[in-house]
Amino acid sequence: MPPLTRTKDRNHRRNAGPWTRGEKWLLVSAVIAIAASVVIWTWIRSLDAMPVCVVPRPQTIYPNAYSYFVAASGRAPVQFGTRITKSTYAPPMDPHPETWLTRAPKSEDMQAVAGAPAANAAGLALLRNGLTLPCLAPQMRSFNYLRPELARLRGLARAVRATAEVQAAQGRDADAVATSLDGVSMGVEMSRGSCDITILVGAAICAINRRTIWHIADRLDAATARSAALRLATLELHQEPITKILTNQKWFTQAALMEIFQQADWRKQLHNASGMESGEESNYNNQLMFVGKRDLLDAYTRQADAAIAAASGSYRDMRLSEDIAQPHILKAFTSETEAVWFKWCQGAADNRLLATTLALKAYHREHGSYPSSLQQLVPAYLPAVLEDPFSGVSLHYKRDHQSYLLYSVGPDKQDDGGKPISTISRTRNYYVERESRGDMVAGLNE
Repeated sequence: MPPLTRTKDRNHRRNAGPWTRGEKWLLVSAVIAIAASVVIWTWIRSLDAMPVCVVPRPQTIYPNAYSYFVAASGRAPVQFGTRITKSTYAPPMDPHPETWLTRAPKSEDMQAVAGAPAANAAGLALLRNGLTLPCLAPQMRSFNYLRPELARLRGLARAVRATAEVQAAQGRDADAVATSLDGVSMGVEMSRGSCDITILVGAAICAINRRTIWHIADRLDAATARSAALRLATLELHQEPITKILTNQKWFTQAALMEIFQQADWRKQLHNASGMESGEESNYNNQLMFVGKRDLLDAYTRQADAAIAAASGSYRDMRLSEDIAQPHILKAFTSETEAVWFKWCQGAADNRLLATTLALKAYHREHGSYPSSLQQLVPAYLPAVLEDPFSGVSLHYKRDHQSYLLYSVGPDKQDDGGKPISTISRTRNYYVERESRGDMVAGLNE
């Protein structure tokens, strides 16, 4: 090639620059692709990043009333309502549902527990010893923490009722009431320091042991009714606050979620812990593909904090999970918070209605009429006028000559003038549930 031609070729390449237009676009595209890959990789890694959450360590006390309750459950063999019959599985519709709460047990049930006072004496002695001590239930920090003793404690509650029913049948009403209140006290005290299932079992234990008092309440003398009213009201005034229970619930769920997040298949474990139907698994797994551990824990914590703040007011003002954006799978855990709050309020309302009823009956025995207001019961029959946990104000009371109407507004938080909840549930009327409409009337609803 002639020298002049080689010089022209070198000058052309120099003037054209190092990159063609196509090469420049290729370079830019490569840089964008690499940057996008880095961002996506970083985002995916962030979904699995462990959140930081400090949960208080479980506390212990010694001696502990809870240990006495568990020990007593093994020494009270004769229990009420454990006969297995055909009607246990398919009970007939009650022809007189309005009397279910105040009705005496059937004769065949009483025959089955005739030996309860003697057989259960050792267990009840342990229970009463435990009631003189502070109580702190086991503090759960894992969804895998099993509580087999709770079934035994329910059995102890049935043993307490069996003893009380026999005492009532023998005309020993004061002993029957005292024994029943021992069972109610256990149900209230075992909620201290715990959450969730312990609260639900405690509420059931209280319900089991209120029944005997309800069906003998009309025949109690003034002294027995007054003593029982004061004891039950005092127990209510010093029970574990709902804010503390919900705080324990928050710590339990936070610790349990952190335990799940440490598993390689944490999304599957979370689905299993939520208790959702298997058919919903694919939907929630797809949703969880775009939600990280930190987002899940933060969403739950926001809801739990909102519940605790709301509980410092009253159940009437409750607005929880529906107000807070959260992944759908967390609703299984947030709804549990609402269930605990409802059950606490229901149990408190039941105890307060019974305590006020006993105070009214004692007053009537001594004065021949009912008081014009509940304030007249203080301090001789009640330490204070008891509050309706569903409304945040005092229980509703209306006197009508020689009768009265006493009620709580119930879970619908509306004053219906004493119109009772009458939704059929579990084959009987007047049973109270979260969705019930109407008022909780003393002696009728529970």
